[in-house]
Amino acid sequence: MLAAVWLGGLANVKMLRELSEQLGLPNLKTVHLGLFAYIDPDGTTITEIARRKGVTKQSISKTVQELMDMGFLEARENPRDSRSRLISFNLQEGSAMRRGFDVLGQIDQAIAASIGDGRYETVLAGMQQIMQGLEAEDPSWSLFDRG
Repeated sequence: MLAAVWLGGLANVKMLRELSEQLGLPNLKTVHLGLFAYIDPDGTTITEIARRKGVTKQSISKTVQELMDMGFLEARENPRDSRSRLISFNLQEGSAMRRGFDVLGQIDQAIAASIGDGRYETVLAGMQQIMQGLEAEDPSWSLFDRG
């Protein structure tokens, strides 16, 4: 059984519904949420986001612009290359990204309450072990050091 795929799909649907409803963003789509995994905390160029995702720069540009328009992302000068801009999370007070973190925190709390804090911590520990295993097999899966 592909429980991880099934659970991941359910989690995405729940997050999308809650974020869309609570942030008042009816145009928020799964493709928007999926892009976040390809952006480093300190910023990533559109070219690099496209490379990581395995698509063209042109196909990513529209989605990035939509996320910027919604207030999730922002662009700033790239100090290493003046021809490109770094795309990063908009963490300003009141931004969609900050408000989204609050919504995701509420979802986390509801899950912990429904299964119990101990089970929730066990699930998180198991997920962390899975991620560490994936990162050991292929460092490109790392959420942090993407060099």
